[in-house]
Amino acid sequence: SRQAASDLNINATMLRDWVRTLGAEGPEAFRGQGNRTSLDAEMTRMRREITVLRQERDILKKTAEFWVKECS
Repeated sequence: SRQAASDLNINATMLRDWVRTLGAEGPEAFRGQGNRTSLDAEMTRMRREITVLRQERDILKKTAEFWVKECS
């Protein structure tokens, strides 16, 4: 570990932290600044879908109310 850190010209503690992070987060450990994890991306997608579904539900409610009034 110390030799690898020395070869990379970094502190051994930094290398240990990188290895620990990789073990904890797997392939998404070093995704770059501003890049989301797949879980974060999925949450964003689901929130958008929920917004659309709520809008569609509200439209259907208003349509049903209209038809109830028209048929009465």
